[in-house]
Amino acid sequence: MKRISSVDYNVQQSPPGIVKSLTQSAELTCSHSIPNYNTILWYQQSGEMGALKLIGYIFTDQPEKEKNFDRFSMTGDGSSKGSLIITDLRSEDSAVYYCAASLHSGVEPHSSSTKTPSAVSAQEHSTPVLNHTAWFVFSSITCPFPFQKH
Repeated sequence: MKRISSVDYNVQQSPPGIVKSLTQSAELTCSHSIPNYNTILWYQQSGEMGALKLIGYIFTDQPEKEKNFDRFSMTGDGSSKGSLIITDLRSEDSAVYYCAASLHSGVEPHSSSTKTPSAVSAQEHSTPVLNHTAWFVFSSITCPFPFQKH
């Protein structure tokens, strides 16, 4: 089996960053051009160096979401392009979001999972290719340092 690298194929995620107000909605898109890869996975990383939590995935055109992500939805086709949509944004949604492209031969029974960053690249039968977006939600923006005239 030939292993691919991110140099061979790209996973594109946009936009690179989002700033939204509470209660608004936000959408991320993820696309890839990796032959035979049929799954787009979405992960959330809260806090600095936090574990990656699996939000869900789109296997071909079937989205499958983990528990505790009720306001999150996914659309698209795992073989090319998908979207992650969050409605009614809350402060706890401020995080880095990763998408990954992967090859899966079928839907396996799953349970809620949390993955460490190093575990993400160790999936059986595939080499996931990751990209990410920094996503911040603010109810208001304040400047932590006063401006001074010199």
